Amino acid sequence: VSEWRNTESSDFGRIKNRKMKFGFGKKTEKAVRQYDKENYRPVLKCSICTGEQVAGFKEIHGGKFEEVMLIRNAKELEAFMQLYDVKEIIREY
Repeated sequence: VSEWRNTESSDFGRIKNRKMKFGFGKKTEKAVRQYDKENYRPVLKCSICTGEQVAGFKEIHGGKFEEVMLIRNAKELEAFMQLYDVKEIIREY
């Protein structure tokens, strides 16, 4: 039991005390991502049962849907629209 409490000598203690740099807090400019506007259209797929929403692009001719990101609130939807420079989005159920 004493081995678990002595974290300074264990690997956990060394990892815990180490400062890690992940790059959080850095301001970076978000570049607008491109998509094929001739063959794809932006779509928000909504589930009637669970309320889950997924933003992505749907092929105009084939109908295949390609997921891009899960949307949990209005802020994430706005981020998706800014990221891909989308003015309006179609909801499908």
